[in-house]
Amino acid sequence: MLAKASCGMRGLLLSVAFGAQTIGAMAADLGPTNVSPPVIFAWTGFSLGANVGAAWSTIQDDGLGGGSASSVMGGVSAGYNWQFAPFWVVGIEADASWADLTVPAGSGDVNFVGTLRPRLGFTPTPTTLLYATGGAAWSTVNIPGVDTLPATQTKAGWVAGAGVEWAPWANNWSVRAEYLNYHFTGILLGAGIASGLTINEGRAAVAYKF
Repeated sequence: MLAKASCGMRGLLLSVAFGAQTIGAMAADLGPTNVSPPVIFAWTGFSLGANVGAAWSTIQDDGLGGGSASSVMGGVSAGYNWQFAPFWVVGIEADASWADLTVPAGSGDVNFVGTLRPRLGFTPTPTTLLYATGGAAWSTVNIPGVDTLPATQTKAGWVAGAGVEWAPWANNWSVRAEYLNYHFTGILLGAGIASGLTINEGRAAVAYKF
């Protein structure tokens, strides 16, 4: 009887040991579980972009000319954004745009507009940026057919606007829709006569963040 009990106990111990070894081997085969953290999109970085849209210009009529015009407007931009706090984004952007805003009366034809402006934005979602912008602006105005005036006048002014930018693939590419309102003064249409220039622009853009 004692021999049979001893053999039974020995078999039980061998079964337990074999089961433990099997479980250990299975655990070793599984190895440690490594879960990569999710990639969080950030707006911080330098960017280059291109834009195209429509523009409308108005030069005040002071009795010597002026009028309104519209045309396609497009250009390039470069800037830097910094995301902080963590839903806010601040940045600086410079752009140069070309147009063909030719007034029918033949005065105050606008061919070039440039800006340098900060941006302040809020991110309701990680890949969506709502922003306001404003700063300095420059325009080149051609005054044809008036020998007593400079043929090309470069004027400084200001610009303000707002837009929405979206990174649909959560990578380096983004698209945006933007509205800008430009104001310039001192456009010479005649001797001692200075007029104002207003440009409204709505445009779409694409940018690449480095």
